[in-house]
Amino acid sequence: MGEKLSLSYNENVSKLNEILNLDTNFDIIRKGIRVAGRDACIYFIDGFLEEAIMEKLLEFFYKLKPEEMPETARQMVDHVVPYVEVSVITEQDDLIKNLLSGVTCLLIDGYDACIGLDCRSYPMRSVDEPSKDKALRGSKDGFVETLVFNTALIRRRIRSPKLTMEILTAGKTSQTDIVLCYMENRVDRKLLRELRGRINTIKLDSLTMNQESLAECIYERKWVNPFPKFKFTERPDAASAAILEGNIVVLVDNSPQAMIVPTSVFDIVEEADDYYFPPVTGSYLRLTRFLIAIITLLLTPTFLLLFQNPQWVPEWLAFIHCLAVPDPGADHRRYAAGGHQYSQHAQYALKRDSRHRSGTVYSGFRLVQRGNHDVYGFCSYCQLHPVQLRAELCAEVHASDYAGADVPFWPVGLYRRLCADAGSHCRK
Repeated sequence: MGEKLSLSYNENVSKLNEILNLDTNFDIIRKGIRVAGRDACIYFIDGFLEEAIMEKLLEFFYKLKPEEMPETARQMVDHVVPYVEVSVITEQDDLIKNLLSGVTCLLIDGYDACIGLDCRSYPMRSVDEPSKDKALRGSKDGFVETLVFNTALIRRRIRSPKLTMEILTAGKTSQTDIVLCYMENRVDRKLLRELRGRINTIKLDSLTMNQESLAECIYERKWVNPFPKFKFTERPDAASAAILEGNIVVLVDNSPQAMIVPTSVFDIVEEADDYYFPPVTGSYLRLTRFLIAIITLLLTPTFLLLFQNPQWVPEWLAFIHCLAVPDPGADHRRYAAGGHQYSQHAQYALKRDSRHRSGTVYSGFRLVQRGNHDVYGFCSYCQLHPVQLRAELCAEVHASDYAGADVPFWPVGLYRRLCADAGSHCRK
């Protein structure tokens, strides 16, 4: 239990001025007023105050008469103050926490409690559709950095008394608000108790990176499990659907994302549009997306490995050794010789260039020809530059040119024989 407020108005004001360092902090403002002939003051944060509401409240307090003042702060809140979001604060620590959160605090002489007037107005952006989770159908709103607006977007979609918004606090210095959203009759009780316990036992100065800092505190990362343990979304409809499915949505103040637990691989690959399709269509799209992710993860590196090591390729995958790529736009005058001449000039070029042994031969070999049709060079798809070959052999070779349309594809057998003969005569 923290220190209680005193009945002495001057004592409460002096303690607060010292704790809040009022002489140095320019944005923490104290304004003295008179309420029914009593000394009073309000504390507020500049930039959080809704001035129009506070102006009407001050007008009401100035008009109060001494005989209209009740004996306690609770009676004052319940029967006199003409405002909805009002509370009674009895402890000094709670008063400071509410004040730094943007709540206007009213101290009146003779009351051992503070009256909290929640007339905050946070700086915020509009509720637009998130750029990351765009959907073809459905609503076009998204979460923002203000916590109360995010909870209102979920309440708007789930109008049930079973929907619970449980608020917690983490961070010794930041005192960041965290809200657990769940359905009372559908949530996993064991998971809820474990999640609540881990948040309450967080020993951290502040949640600097919002949800990411909270995630690292809740679940320690292990290298044996590379899959994500959470799903993040900026769409209120996706978060509401997850709550109705029995999941827990975690909202953190100053963050436009909602964290959904528990999650699985199927939840990670789903999109917002899946909720707006029929069940069969949505399940089909989700399964297809999952299979494509697996194929992309396994097939792409396997193809690259076989393409760089042709000796490992089985016979039924020999089609990946395409050696000549017809290009109708190439200059046919450079390739006047027929396909049968390429092997002869290849052998001649390899013998003339036998002194150059600087690397292995990759797949994709082809022959190129000088303009006078008397010298040929041996190249590959590994982007050989002409200056890497002997000047007297391939002085005018263009490594980026492809064979013309008149040059036929080489047979696989001839390709393998040329690979064996070439050895390491071409540079990488």
